[in-house]
Amino acid sequence: MKTLKFHKVLERQLKKSGFGKENLPASEKDWELFLENINNCYKQYDEDRYLLERSLDLSSKEMQEKTERNKKMSLQLIQSAKLASLGTLASGIAHELNNPLAGIMGNAQLMHLRGSLDNSQKESLETIIKLSERMGGIIKNLLKLSRQSNDVRGDFIDIQDPINDCLDLTKKQFSTDDIEINYDVKTSHTTVKADRNTLASVFQNLLSNSRDEFIKIRDNKPKIINISLEEDSENNMLLVRYRDNAGGMSNEVLNKIFDPFFTTKGVDQGTGLGMAISKQIIEELGGDIKVFTTEGVGSEFLICLPNSIRREIESQQVVRSLDKTSPEIRVPKFMKEEKPKVLIVDDEEFVCQYLKKVLEDKFDVYSTQSPINGVKLLKEGRFDIVMTDLKMPILSGDEVAKNVKKYMPAASLIFISGHVDEDDINQRLEGFYPCTFLTKPFPEPEKILNLLCNLKQRFIA
Repeated sequence: MKTLKFHKVLERQLKKSGFGKENLPASEKDWELFLENINNCYKQYDEDRYLLERSLDLSSKEMQEKTERNKKMSLQLIQSAKLASLGTLASGIAHELNNPLAGIMGNAQLMHLRGSLDNSQKESLETIIKLSERMGGIIKNLLKLSRQSNDVRGDFIDIQDPINDCLDLTKKQFSTDDIEINYDVKTSHTTVKADRNTLASVFQNLLSNSRDEFIKIRDNKPKIINISLEEDSENNMLLVRYRDNAGGMSNEVLNKIFDPFFTTKGVDQGTGLGMAISKQIIEELGGDIKVFTTEGVGSEFLICLPNSIRREIESQQVVRSLDKTSPEIRVPKFMKEEKPKVLIVDDEEFVCQYLKKVLEDKFDVYSTQSPINGVKLLKEGRFDIVMTDLKMPILSGDEVAKNVKKYMPAASLIFISGHVDEDDINQRLEGFYPCTFLTKPFPEPEKILNLLCNLKQRFIA
């Protein structure tokens, strides 16, 4: 009999059943046993194949999820790298822009305060001052975004002030674009603890975004923005509802609206930082910002801020307007007898000139653009107050301050800068206390004068 060629699987099953190539099942019972073993074998194969396929499927999904997670982590690392680069860039930008901005704003304030101007000229100067303050706020917020900050400092202000500032600056432009703005105040409690210019930048960003979206709409439907102030007395919160009918946004845009560098605008139209900065500002003030949208209709932004209604009105540090009727600054007795000497060290000529104009009526002011010359003056003379810029060529403000402590330890120090984050000041100037920090762009002239008049106990009448 010719030997049959069996498949290896069949050979194994024959062997399991006690048979072989030369010893095939002879009876019906033997064949049933053999076929049952084969059937069980294929069942096991099916189960093994199912488990293997399931395992491969799960592995594939797990690998896909890991790949997605890695992509997200890579994007986060890229964003972190962008923010780190932004921090370095912002520091340089702040220094380069805040110096000329300090000159523009300072001289405009002096002209407004001292000049004999008609109403039209006063209005133009007020616009310059407001826009300069806004630019300073934008630079400050750019620094905040690129650095970890717990800065929630600010004055007790009426939240209507920054809103009105924005509306005043944009009303002509929005009127030209046929955009109607309705503003409704539904509460008498509108005091919050915040920086006026910082809050103004939030509202300005919302208005700017709405206008950009309205421009895209080509139909003749009314373009409307509704802003309302409300009070949540149960949670002691002040609510600002900002609504527009500029077409709303998709869910994809909604989910990314607060991401840094995300923008739906063209390359030359937006940076993608506006809403990210706005969210950080509101959260630093202890509040929250929420967005609701209907695609094709419009969007609503709900800004919640802690209400400061329990504060007495006398405790509010409201920013005073620049007006010639402002009360005269009280001159201490010591200063009437002899003007204190002030040394200004700043590498920008217009900064020295501006501060000299502000201080020369009450102080004997010396200035130099060379930090080396500043140290020479310290060795040769006596000064009661030394004002020095922090970032200067050849010698930094820190080095000038060391020489102040060496040659004139009783003198008061005022550090000036437009690029150092205030969160770093305490650490950086630790060895120079007592000292004061003055940011660029500068506050109103009267505030600078008050700062110097009250700097030392011996100047108090």
